[in-house]
Amino acid sequence: MKILQVGGGATGSILLSFLIPYMKEHSLILMDGDIVEEKNLSNQKYTMKDVGKNKAEVIISRYKRFYKEKELFFLPDYLKDIDQIRKINPDIIIGCVDNVYTRKILHEYFMEETGNLVYADAGNGDQERNGQVVTGIKVNGKITKSPVLDVYPEMKAVEDQISVPSCERVVAEHPQHITTNVFSATTVFGILVNMLDFGIMPPHIALFDAEKIKMG
Repeated sequence: MKILQVGGGATGSILLSFLIPYMKEHSLILMDGDIVEEKNLSNQKYTMKDVGKNKAEVIISRYKRFYKEKELFFLPDYLKDIDQIRKINPDIIIGCVDNVYTRKILHEYFMEETGNLVYADAGNGDQERNGQVVTGIKVNGKITKSPVLDVYPEMKAVEDQISVPSCERVVAEHPQHITTNVFSATTVFGILVNMLDFGIMPPHIALFDAEKIKMG
């Protein structure tokens, strides 16, 4: 099973701390073009010595030192083109991104897929400590659960860029609490474990609320 995770920031880096030790026969590719900054250290799995380095390279290289037997790879690039995903041909896509630009590319790939594909998108509230994970599923090319941009079609009208990270701006003005990212990562991790270990199909939309200590 080939897993592509796009985004190694707050939710993404926390998710990897759960996912990589758990992984058995699966392979994982982390794609992220971001560079570690000091402001990331409060809610992301990086340290001061990582500042100035690529996030994907830092975190995958770190885990490869401890889990040499696992198939872990990184791409130190932003997702800018659907061909980047086609070359990987993943079975599972995990979106831990904070912009619609990237979600549109992931959506395009999901819609063109003619086989089986799971696409889980983790989204957090801007200032509220809540959010949701939307899981799109295709079986033999047929959509059985619609992807995030079909669940929230108003997002399709948003024109942003990778270089205009709305979440980073909001974090600077209204710091997002790390509990939000932990709840988001835990929700995605639970979905993956249920599918891969127990054959349990995920809920279409899994809600979480860190303030109310509530998931589901």
